Amino acid sequence: MSRKDTFKSFLVGGAESEAPQNASDEVGAAALARPRAAHLRVKTGPILHLAADLQADKGEPIIEVEPSLIDASFIRDRLDGFDEEHAELVESIRDHGQQVPVLLRPHPKDSARFQVVYGHRRVLACRTLEKPVRAVVRALTDAQLVVAQGQENSARKALSYIERAFFAVRLNESGFERDVIMAALNLSKSHLSTLMSVGRRIPANVIEAIGPAPKAGEPRWVALADRLDAVDAKIVNGVIASDPFGSADSDNRFIAMFEALQPKVERNKPHTEIWAAEGGPPMATFQQAKRKASLVFDEKEAPEFGRFLFAQLPELYREFLKNKGSSSGA
Repeated sequence: MSRKDTFKSFLVGGAESEAPQNASDEVGAAALARPRAAHLRVKTGPILHLAADLQADKGEPIIEVEPSLIDASFIRDRLDGFDEEHAELVESIRDHGQQVPVLLRPHPKDSARFQVVYGHRRVLACRTLEKPVRAVVRALTDAQLVVAQGQENSARKALSYIERAFFAVRLNESGFERDVIMAALNLSKSHLSTLMSVGRRIPANVIEAIGPAPKAGEPRWVALADRLDAVDAKIVNGVIASDPFGSADSDNRFIAMFEALQPKVERNKPHTEIWAAEGGPPMATFQQAKRKASLVFDEKEAPEFGRFLFAQLPELYREFLKNKGSSSGA
């Protein structure tokens, strides 16, 4: 089935509950992949609602699979090397066992192996502990896999903004159409366009070097993209190669990169910047000259926004000091 035709039918498992069993030659990927005709049905509703059909049924059998037989999803969603909760998950499974099964599918290229749909972190923890992985196995198309993968991340441990952008771009580059990506990330068409624009403007090596940076939302990543457009790649690579950058956590890596690319302003030369909400008219003007700076709001375009921002100054200043202190200590 081609990726463009992936949502013509959805397979929903519905076997009676069974005790966990080992994945053997008799209960292998090929046997588990056979669809049950009673559960094969055509869906014609909006694609954003189809993800509900991918949730594991309580009646599906849970089996135990050796971690060595499990491969990762063909599409990465999370950025590698930044899972700071891995040790905690390992300890939890060591002490209490794996409480929530992962979802696997028979590997499309090797009937003796499986591929993760969701639950990569649990599979990695079980691999660390050399324990079998408790799993539900279901035959899914590529598009069904990425929708389930994205929806599970939204429900459990949400992807950061840049991980969502990175995931969206990789799905698009792999040939998935916009409606599939929208379903996987639960986004509208306009929000997806903005997300993918940011994901494309920032080089992949910069995203992977910084990591998920969960505290940095869309405005700061857009601002970083603007700064990256204005500097030479050698400067960016120099920041990435520096010792402070390499030893910092992901959020502080973002701050280090952001501040390193700060546009240099001549002290004695007046400097003016104009800000506008995305797609809207200019709303604020920042002016800096010598030792003074001013921020002027257009009351016609943004009534009461200036007063609102003024009321937020105490909290903004505390955040400024916190970020400044974190950056200097990184």
